Amino acid sequence: MNINDRWVRGQKAFEAGDFKIALEEWLPIAEIGHANAQFNIAQMYRRGEGITENLAASLKWYSQAAEQGHSEAICNLGTFYEDGIN
Repeated sequence: MNINDRWVRGQKAFEAGDFKIALEEWLPIAEIGHANAQFNIAQMYRRGEGITENLAASLKWYSQAAEQGHSEAICNLGTFYEDGIN
């Protein structure tokens, strides 16, 4: 299964509210550096969507996406630091 297939399946699952499948699709590609998947996983951890809210995990994934120049991750990471979450 290629990266794009996983991304698309994860996106469709997320939009349908199936957060478990979205995470299962995105996690492997996030682990190999897919910035959008990293960002979306960070969002899921921040919001507790389909998984237990975990700000430390969210920070980890935002940081990885931000390192690749993902602009929304950079912004959210800045908000975390501003709010003292680090």
